[in-house]
Amino acid sequence: MQANCAGCGRTFFRKTGTHRFCTSACRERHRGHARRQRYGSGHQRSRAAVAVAVEQGRALCSRCGELIEPGTPWDLDHDDNGNGYLGPSHARCNRATTPRARKTGLCWSRRWFEDATEDTIVGNEEIRRDGRWEPL
Repeated sequence: MQANCAGCGRTFFRKTGTHRFCTSACRERHRGHARRQRYGSGHQRSRAAVAVAVEQGRALCSRCGELIEPGTPWDLDHDDNGNGYLGPSHARCNRATTPRARKTGLCWSRRWFEDATEDTIVGNEEIRRDGRWEPL
């Protein structure tokens, strides 16, 4: 079955009905393009605008609500559905909410309930064990 490549537009023969790219190299180039769009010039401009407040010590983490100390690692945090930004976040708070971080169990950026389920991780700093919070 013939199809047009989703990356370069070239016509190719699909090996299965799900192939979208003519070659693996074309697929990788397209993945890189999607990442560049998400972290492109618009993201860089927004981050630069927020960086002023972070470096002046006036920015609060959008995940945990604590002050982001100047000179510490921070991210411009995307909204969880991928549309827009929440604002600046500590790098550890933002990255604790990634799908990879969630594989080990429930992973939250802050405590929402004291009666959380066992093995819930909060901000990669605490874990719920035997009905109480313990440091990781």
